[in-house]
Amino acid sequence: MRNLFKLISLIFVFAVVAVILATSCDKGGPDDSTDTNAVPDNINDDSFWLYEQKVHSPAEVDRTVDMTEVKKLYGGKITGKPENIVLTSGNQVLALEDRGDGSYSILTYIFDGTDYVKMFDGGHSLIDGSSLELYPTEYKTGKQDGIRACKLSGRDAQTGSQFTITCKAYDEQSLIEFNIAIIAGNEVDLADSSFGLFMNDGAEVTYSQMPPSIYGDYYGLGMPAAYLWDSGREAVILFDYTDMEWMGEISNAMPTQYKVMGRQDADGMFLGLNRLGSSRVKVRASTELKIDFCLYSGFSAKRTGLDCIAEKALAVAYAHPAKVQWPSIRSDLSSKNYSLDWKNLADRTVKGLLNEKSYNMVSLVMSDPILKSESRGSKLYLHYARPSADRYSATDFSCNNNWLSVANAYNRINKNTEFAKALETKMDALQFYYDPESNMIRYGFRFGNQVGTFEMPWQNFFYDVETWRASMTSSIKDYSPAALANFLSSIEGVTELVENSNYVVSQWIYPTTKTSATQQDAPDLGTVYEPWQIGSYAYMLVKAYDMSGDEKYLDLAATALNKVINEVSFSVHNNRYSREYTDSAEFPTTEIFGTAYGTYAAYRLFELRGNEEYLSWSEDFFGMLMQLTFWYDDNFSSAAEKSTWLGLFEPHAGASHPCPWETIEAYIPLTEILDATGDYVFNDLILKLFNCERISAFNFYPITWSDYFRNQAAYSASDFYGIPTEPMYNSFGGGNSDQGALYMSSISFWNYMMFSAFGEADNRDIMALNLNILSGYEEAMRSAERNFVLFNPNNESVTFRFVQRNLTAGKYKVTFAGKTGEYTSEELENGLEFTLEACESLRISVENTDISLKVSARQDAMTRQHIAYTYYVLREEIQKFTAGKFKALFPDAQDKDIELLCNYVMTYMDYGTAMAYAIDASNKSENGFYKDNVLSSLCNIYSLRSVLNGKLKKLVTELDALPEYFESMIDAIDNANELMKSGEYVKAYSICDSIVDSLKSGDVQSFSFSK
Repeated sequence: MRNLFKLISLIFVFAVVAVILATSCDKGGPDDSTDTNAVPDNINDDSFWLYEQKVHSPAEVDRTVDMTEVKKLYGGKITGKPENIVLTSGNQVLALEDRGDGSYSILTYIFDGTDYVKMFDGGHSLIDGSSLELYPTEYKTGKQDGIRACKLSGRDAQTGSQFTITCKAYDEQSLIEFNIAIIAGNEVDLADSSFGLFMNDGAEVTYSQMPPSIYGDYYGLGMPAAYLWDSGREAVILFDYTDMEWMGEISNAMPTQYKVMGRQDADGMFLGLNRLGSSRVKVRASTELKIDFCLYSGFSAKRTGLDCIAEKALAVAYAHPAKVQWPSIRSDLSSKNYSLDWKNLADRTVKGLLNEKSYNMVSLVMSDPILKSESRGSKLYLHYARPSADRYSATDFSCNNNWLSVANAYNRINKNTEFAKALETKMDALQFYYDPESNMIRYGFRFGNQVGTFEMPWQNFFYDVETWRASMTSSIKDYSPAALANFLSSIEGVTELVENSNYVVSQWIYPTTKTSATQQDAPDLGTVYEPWQIGSYAYMLVKAYDMSGDEKYLDLAATALNKVINEVSFSVHNNRYSREYTDSAEFPTTEIFGTAYGTYAAYRLFELRGNEEYLSWSEDFFGMLMQLTFWYDDNFSSAAEKSTWLGLFEPHAGASHPCPWETIEAYIPLTEILDATGDYVFNDLILKLFNCERISAFNFYPITWSDYFRNQAAYSASDFYGIPTEPMYNSFGGGNSDQGALYMSSISFWNYMMFSAFGEADNRDIMALNLNILSGYEEAMRSAERNFVLFNPNNESVTFRFVQRNLTAGKYKVTFAGKTGEYTSEELENGLEFTLEACESLRISVENTDISLKVSARQDAMTRQHIAYTYYVLREEIQKFTAGKFKALFPDAQDKDIELLCNYVMTYMDYGTAMAYAIDASNKSENGFYKDNVLSSLCNIYSLRSVLNGKLKKLVTELDALPEYFESMIDAIDNANELMKSGEYVKAYSICDSIVDSLKSGDVQSFSFSK
């Protein structure tokens, strides 16, 4: 028991400390709440710890289309069998129509098993414009590379250009690939040319490449595809720019000047690639032009807008490359022990982060924690955004913590002593990013005035997610219940922001008032919005449910997702444009995080509740995510030819570059879906993306750069070769210019954890993806259970050995393809032999036969969360008590002011100092929020801090002390944390259960605790 003097002098210190980390729990406790060693019946049972909430599977969803209903839609479109069919691909039919002059028009149909239905029946040239006409005069059918194909050829009369059109059929996917090759005769001007297919009449629904960005009519370089639906027929067209070099240096055109879209003309609908610019695009004589695209056509009932976007990705998923070319170590480094493996690069990332130019070690006065078991140092590694010799002491969350969670995971395996010290200081400080004024986790500490007027919600949401992740991946020694409980506290503030915003948060906000602010990077945009960040909010909520078991979090998540997908609308009017947003499929994507996190959040809702609409929402979010990845390679300049950006992501729709941080954050929640199921509809596409990213991401690092970048700073900054550049170079916007982005360093650690830490193939072409970087993380770390997907991206079968890494000695069950075998750890470390056919994947589970390892791993993860949840619940209750005391002290104060005072005391655990900071904040408040309230009054009455502290201490002593039962509960949580760190999980969990049970029942006064 703490001494009475400290209790009185810091009366609301404990109140606050307990409040900041509390909420409610539905788990029951022992009947006798005074006996904290009594264990609920189910806690000693292994089934309690091993229980998994994976209730529903996507395989249970019937995805068939009722063709009877669809036929009613296209009934008037049926024709006879086309006379000159040259190619069929699944349901698609390619036919030629004689134009009467020895040339042919290209038409497409869809076959429903009985009838032929017109699709692209306009008969126009595949190049729509004044310069070229592609009407073939000859054709041959046969096979190319084993694939049925039709080769059409001809000559354009106007320019003398010769051309061939090779069409390939991919039956299972109902895809037709068009490869157009043109040898320019005379000089050709493509300024008014479009490329694609034409249908008579029009289409009821079209969706273009992607919605324009918030910055204006800019569409980025993401997925170049468009969707069309009309009368029960749908189509998707996807362009592959990889070999279309004429769009780069040859003609000085750029993909950013084109958009794949549906264009309604007077006589019909054109679907394809449209030039948006007005300048001339000249191609010299004899230049070879290539235009590559694929087409899907099929039948469907009318879809919602977002379902159209998801279908756009699903229909052409087969066309996404499964592999990319490995980069090479540049020649001047080939003899210096550099290698293209993520372990090597992660090790070098640590060296870069520990370089003296990367951080400043500063002293911070952080009050003693309320829990004695939470150690706290007096110094902190403050990292910079980029290497610099300048010294400053900003506590910016992004610079210090963007990579914290995965760095924890890396170092639990590799045990770098110096790095461990840095990580420990960051974990010590993690709880102080909670801001008592906004009730949210923010980018800096409130004390020392290291937060400002504005905030970006997508960052706030990420800070919450990273706080949760860091708390779950840290060593048990560094674990902080206070930081993880702040995650739950912050959800309250974030929920207020979301509800104040009517579920469409603005890109910039005033965090204390939870109101919208003008866009700070480009003020002429006024207030702009990023509705997809609701996905990040929902992700936070499902994690809060996993911590607490409280259904209210799932209800909030479902409400929020439904709002943004089905209900909300908004408008933007600024100096650049005016737009009305009523269709969620046209909402702008201002940062990738929300679409990635929302994909899993909606899936988790489906997994728990079985509502098929939630699964559809997950697919909708994934469809939006796919708009921001590159479905082709950048070969538009000689500098870009040796690198690849396949599998990488743009950060938002207003960017043209892949960035390492946004890219890896897009993948992390997808591992959680893959771990839950192998039946996700986008599973095959996801595996292709992962395989491309694990190779393409090496191009973020200077060790792979060509001599073209020799003059760039990062090229010769050898101390930072393990730090990625931001952004990666492309042909249109530069890149690869700085000394590396320290705050984006997480990508090497995450890729190490996904592709190397626990297992890999002895053939580097084979991907071994570890699914347990978040879900099942503790089990994988302790060698209790690991789950992988092996994937062969090649076009031929491959035999290889799959080798386990960092495995605890013992015996293991290995399960794959419905078979289970038992092996020793030595056998697994030597590798098991597998053969995978072309583009085949295989799920593998490696489980220790000693079930106690799995039980203890689950106990660790569950107890961490339960202690933090209990702490949060207790603090909420103490805050109510404290608020009553403040109300007695300041009877005229408003409720929001009382709440703020409680937040300050809870956060900083020193009554007088907390009040001084509160008064500082009132002098620097945004929008006059605190004008004429109790804080301003206090500031006027007590102008000097010393006087203030003295007055308040006198007032405190006149109040009742914190009740003994609250003090006892604080001691009990402290003891539970100590027990957990010594491996006594059952006792720790039971103590927390008893506290929550007492708080829930209201029988707190009878609670007592003794070790």
